[in-house]
Amino acid sequence: MNNRTINAPFPVPGNHSFNGKGEVSLTLGLLSGMFLMMAVLCGCQQDTGNDLESLRAEVMAIHDHAMARMGEMHEREVKLRTRADELQAAGQPAVAERKAAAQLQQAQHAMMEWMHQYKQPDMKGDRQQVETYLHAQKEKIINVRELITAALQETATLASPQ
Repeated sequence: MNNRTINAPFPVPGNHSFNGKGEVSLTLGLLSGMFLMMAVLCGCQQDTGNDLESLRAEVMAIHDHAMARMGEMHEREVKLRTRADELQAAGQPAVAERKAAAQLQQAQHAMMEWMHQYKQPDMKGDRQQVETYLHAQKEKIINVRELITAALQETATLASPQ
Protein backbone atom coordinates (compact mmCIF):
# COMPACT_ATOMS: atom_id res chain seq x y z
CA MET A 1 0.00 0.00 0.00
CA ASN A 2 1.17 3.48 -0.78
CA ASN A 3 0.82 6.19 1.84
CA ARG A 4 -0.84 9.26 0.38
CA THR A 5 -2.22 12.46 1.84
CA ILE A 6 -5.98 12.36 1.95
CA ASN A 7 -8.33 15.26 2.45
CA ALA A 8 -11.22 14.03 4.57
CA PRO A 9 -14.17 16.18 5.64
CA PHE A 10 -13.28 15.25 9.24
CA PRO A 11 -10.01 14.70 11.08
CA VAL A 12 -8.82 11.11 10.94
CA PRO A 13 -6.55 10.36 13.93
CA GLY A 14 -3.63 8.00 13.72
CA ASN A 15 -2.00 6.40 10.73
CA HIS A 16 -4.12 6.00 7.67
CA SER A 17 -3.51 4.88 4.14
CA PHE A 18 -5.20 5.16 0.81
CA ASN A 19 -6.38 1.75 -0.35
CA GLY A 20 -6.81 2.62 -4.00
CA LYS A 21 -10.61 2.62 -3.82
CA GLY A 22 -10.89 6.15 -2.52
CA GLU A 23 -11.36 4.94 1.09
CA VAL A 24 -9.32 5.63 4.18
CA SER A 25 -8.43 2.61 6.29
CA LEU A 26 -7.35 3.06 9.86
CA THR A 27 -4.60 0.92 11.26
CA LEU A 28 -5.49 -2.17 13.23
CA GLY A 29 -3.85 -0.65 16.31
CA LEU A 30 -6.10 2.38 16.25
CA LEU A 31 -9.22 0.27 15.80
CA SER A 32 -8.29 -2.14 18.55
CA GLY A 33 -7.47 0.81 20.81
CA MET A 34 -10.85 2.36 20.16
CA PHE A 35 -12.58 -0.97 20.80
CA LEU A 36 -10.67 -1.43 24.06
CA MET A 37 -11.59 2.07 25.21
CA MET A 38 -15.27 1.47 24.47
CA ALA A 39 -15.20 -1.85 26.30
CA VAL A 40 -13.60 -0.24 29.35
CA LEU A 41 -16.10 2.62 29.39
CA CYS A 42 -19.06 0.28 29.06
CA GLY A 43 -17.60 -2.04 31.68
CA CYS A 44 -17.13 0.81 34.13
CA GLN A 45 -20.78 1.78 33.89
CA GLN A 46 -21.89 -1.77 34.56
CA ASP A 47 -19.39 -2.16 37.42
CA THR A 48 -20.87 0.92 39.08
CA GLY A 49 -24.25 -0.76 39.29
CA ASN A 50 -22.69 -4.09 40.20
CA ASP A 51 -20.65 -2.43 42.96
CA LEU A 52 -23.81 -1.04 44.51
CA GLU A 53 -25.61 -4.35 44.12
CA SER A 54 -22.64 -6.16 45.68
CA LEU A 55 -22.67 -3.74 48.61
CA ARG A 56 -26.43 -4.19 49.07
CA ALA A 57 -26.00 -7.97 48.91
CA GLU A 58 -23.22 -7.78 51.50
CA VAL A 59 -25.46 -5.79 53.87
CA MET A 60 -28.23 -8.34 53.45
CA ALA A 61 -25.84 -11.29 53.91
CA ILE A 62 -24.67 -9.84 57.23
CA HIS A 63 -28.32 -9.35 58.22
CA ASP A 64 -29.22 -12.91 57.19
CA HIS A 65 -26.34 -14.39 59.20
CA ALA A 66 -27.27 -12.39 62.29
CA MET A 67 -30.98 -13.08 61.82
CA ALA A 68 -30.30 -16.82 61.77
CA ARG A 69 -29.16 -16.51 65.40
CA MET A 70 -32.39 -14.90 66.62
CA GLY A 71 -34.09 -18.21 67.46
CA GLU A 72 -31.06 -19.36 69.44
CA MET A 73 -31.03 -16.08 71.35
CA HIS A 74 -34.73 -16.29 72.17
CA GLU A 75 -34.46 -19.89 73.38
CA ARG A 76 -31.47 -19.00 75.54
CA GLU A 77 -33.24 -15.96 76.97
CA VAL A 78 -36.27 -18.06 77.92
CA LYS A 79 -34.03 -20.70 79.50
CA LEU A 80 -32.15 -18.06 81.52
CA ARG A 81 -35.35 -16.35 82.72
CA THR A 82 -36.80 -19.73 83.73
CA ARG A 83 -33.63 -20.61 85.61
CA ALA A 84 -33.62 -17.18 87.29
CA ASP A 85 -37.22 -17.69 88.42
CA GLU A 86 -36.36 -21.15 89.79
CA LEU A 87 -33.31 -19.83 91.63
CA GLN A 88 -35.28 -16.93 93.07
CA ALA A 89 -38.07 -19.30 94.19
CA ALA A 90 -35.43 -21.39 95.96
CA GLY A 91 -34.12 -18.28 97.71
CA GLN A 92 -30.91 -18.12 95.71
CA PRO A 93 -29.51 -15.14 93.83
CA ALA A 94 -30.30 -14.96 90.12
CA VAL A 95 -28.64 -11.66 89.20
CA ALA A 96 -26.26 -13.18 86.62
CA GLU A 97 -29.08 -15.07 84.86
CA ARG A 98 -31.31 -12.00 84.69
CA LYS A 99 -28.44 -9.84 83.45
CA ALA A 100 -27.60 -12.41 80.75
CA ALA A 101 -31.26 -12.66 79.68
CA ALA A 102 -31.43 -8.86 79.44
CA GLN A 103 -28.28 -8.84 77.29
CA LEU A 104 -29.86 -11.32 74.89
CA GLN A 105 -33.06 -9.30 74.81
CA GLN A 106 -31.07 -6.14 74.05
CA ALA A 107 -29.34 -7.86 71.09
CA GLN A 108 -32.71 -9.07 69.76
CA HIS A 109 -34.13 -5.58 70.12
CA ALA A 110 -31.15 -4.11 68.21
CA MET A 111 -31.88 -6.45 65.30
CA MET A 112 -35.56 -5.53 65.29
CA GLU A 113 -34.69 -1.82 65.34
CA TRP A 114 -32.27 -2.24 62.43
CA MET A 115 -34.87 -4.11 60.39
CA HIS A 116 -37.49 -1.48 61.16
CA GLN A 117 -35.30 1.45 60.08
CA TYR A 118 -33.74 -0.22 56.98
CA LYS A 119 -35.32 0.87 53.73
CA GLN A 120 -34.40 -0.80 50.45
CA PRO A 121 -32.65 1.97 48.48
CA ASP A 122 -33.65 2.90 44.94
CA MET A 123 -30.68 1.35 43.17
CA LYS A 124 -31.36 3.54 40.12
CA GLY A 125 -31.31 6.73 42.19
CA ASP A 126 -28.36 9.00 42.92
CA ARG A 127 -25.36 6.68 43.05
CA GLN A 128 -23.52 8.62 45.76
CA GLN A 129 -26.57 8.73 48.03
CA VAL A 130 -27.23 5.02 47.59
CA GLU A 131 -23.60 4.17 48.27
CA THR A 132 -23.48 6.38 51.38
CA TYR A 133 -26.73 4.88 52.68
CA LEU A 134 -25.56 1.29 52.11
CA HIS A 135 -22.20 1.90 53.79
CA ALA A 136 -24.00 3.39 56.81
CA GLN A 137 -26.38 0.42 56.91
CA LYS A 138 -23.48 -2.00 56.64
CA GLU A 139 -21.81 -0.38 59.64
CA LYS A 140 -25.07 -0.53 61.63
CA ILE A 141 -25.77 -4.19 60.85
CA ILE A 142 -22.15 -5.12 61.64
CA ASN A 143 -22.66 -3.52 65.07
CA VAL A 144 -25.85 -5.54 65.53
CA ARG A 145 -24.07 -8.73 64.47
CA GLU A 146 -21.28 -8.05 66.97
CA LEU A 147 -23.82 -7.38 69.72
CA ILE A 148 -25.54 -10.69 68.95
CA THR A 149 -22.26 -12.61 68.84
CA ALA A 150 -21.09 -11.08 72.12
CA ALA A 151 -24.43 -11.79 73.82
CA LEU A 152 -24.37 -15.42 72.73
CA GLN A 153 -20.75 -15.91 73.75
CA GLU A 154 -21.14 -14.23 77.12
CA THR A 155 -24.30 -16.15 78.01
CA ALA A 156 -23.21 -19.58 76.79
CA THR A 157 -21.88 -20.75 80.15
CA LEU A 158 -24.91 -19.59 82.14
CA ALA A 159 -27.35 -21.15 79.68
CA SER A 160 -25.72 -24.58 79.66
CA PRO A 161 -27.36 -27.24 81.84
CA GLN A 162 -26.04 -27.31 85.38
